[in-house]
Amino acid sequence: MKKAIVYLLIGTMLLSITACGKKSDNANGTEQATVTEGANEYGTVDLCTYKGLEAEKSVHEITDEEVQEEIESIIDENQETVKLDRGIKDGDYVEFYFTAKVDSETIYDFSEEVYYMTAGEEEFGEEFDKQIDGAKAKDHKTFTIKYDGQYWDEQLQNKSVDYDVTIDGVYEIKTPELTEEFIKDTLGYESEENMRKQVKQQLQEQYDSTAEYNVQTELLQNVIENSNVTKYEEGLYDKFKEQVQTEYEASKEMFGFETVEEVYESMGMTEEDIEDEILYYIYETVVVQQIANE
Repeated sequence: MKKAIVYLLIGTMLLSITACGKKSDNANGTEQATVTEGANEYGTVDLCTYKGLEAEKSVHEITDEEVQEEIESIIDENQETVKLDRGIKDGDYVEFYFTAKVDSETIYDFSEEVYYMTAGEEEFGEEFDKQIDGAKAKDHKTFTIKYDGQYWDEQLQNKSVDYDVTIDGVYEIKTPELTEEFIKDTLGYESEENMRKQVKQQLQEQYDSTAEYNVQTELLQNVIENSNVTKYEEGLYDKFKEQVQTEYEASKEMFGFETVEEVYESMGMTEEDIEDEILYYIYETVVVQQIANE
């Protein structure tokens, strides 16, 4: 991947934020960023000097392999789920209700909530898949499986588990073929050649946009880190605290965690990290507004 030098000139907001470039020697003889004190509606800041200096922007030309991967992804997005009347086979998508008990104690209870898996992937072990193999929708089965100490689920290791399973539905995932009809009627392209050309152009635009955003973000961080926010409007803290909490609440729901604390733990974050994130949003707001005012 090549690198290109991007020259960002003062003019638009983010593009003018390039780096804290002008330096002066402090009492210890080391360089420090020159700062200018300023105030705006969000707070006061000792703003470091920023100028239209150069910054590196990643340059990459989209390859045919990347185009093919994107097309395969588009094909997968158009997969069709077909309900089957036959019994379960490996590769089928299966929806079912079940409970799993160890010594009469319920370990898993999906008696009211449908569970789904792909037959043959041995999510509950090879024996589980064998037990439901051939079963059809509405079939009810009970069986016991003895797991060894190597099973991935620690709750079930070296345990005899009593399963009660009711099949709700058996489905086949059909992947469309990349035919001329599919390309025109479903995807809306004139031809395969036209599709590949447009997909490549879209991927290139996405890459270039992301690279530009990364440059802007890096340079804005440079300004924030080399400036000193001395005061900020009182309501900003509560505003961004709520924003950060909302973001992690969304992550909790997305990834199936029970508490926000579990999200923090999964990401290796501490309360201090959360506080730093809130303060960064505040400093960013004050700094950007000051640049806009200038």
